[in-house]
Amino acid sequence: MHAVIFDIDGTLVDSNDVDGRCYKEALIEELGPVQFREDWSRYAHVTDQGCLIDVLKDNEIVYSPSLVERVKGRFFAKIRAHARERGFHAMEGAVDFFQTLRNSPSFRLALATGGWRESALIKLASASIEHAGVPLLASDDHHSRVEVMRLAHDALGNGLDGVTYYGDAPWDRLAVAALGWHFEPVGPSLKGLTSYDGELDRLIRRCRQVPEITHR
Repeated sequence: MHAVIFDIDGTLVDSNDVDGRCYKEALIEELGPVQFREDWSRYAHVTDQGCLIDVLKDNEIVYSPSLVERVKGRFFAKIRAHARERGFHAMEGAVDFFQTLRNSPSFRLALATGGWRESALIKLASASIEHAGVPLLASDDHHSRVEVMRLAHDALGNGLDGVTYYGDAPWDRLAVAALGWHFEPVGPSLKGLTSYDGELDRLIRRCRQVPEITHR
């Protein structure tokens, strides 16, 4: 039994640009004219919660649960508005590939996103990616991307002979390396796949070639 774990933004759903813009707008509207680091990779943990923690520290703003909830509420409202007005779209071939794996007895499927859960659910629904019964771990569960991914793996239970993670960003690659999994890059920034068409056959071939991977 092979585990397949997906990131969401930029991996299953074409949402990176919208997500980043809405996230920054929500923080500015709730916190004022805060300063952001040069790019997302400059943050210790590239997750919604992890980046927010650092933004608050960088701008000398005291962390509080109520403040986080206000930011999340503002952010979710923006994501909902985009879903309602323009919609989120699945990456090419992602819907069929995801559903085939979901229905296969040979794979166990999970989602591990650096985003907050509610925004992930909005995007998946808008992109028509059916995920009932698939564990979805998010930034609500831990501010560290590695730990979110580890929790997603743990949710799949025992008896796994390896893990393949699909992600679109350098921090996905780094997290996978820390966990000792197999990484499949998605999108142009990592020179990864641009369509999931035919990916099932490639995944099956790789599973036959890759030896058992021990979860760290």
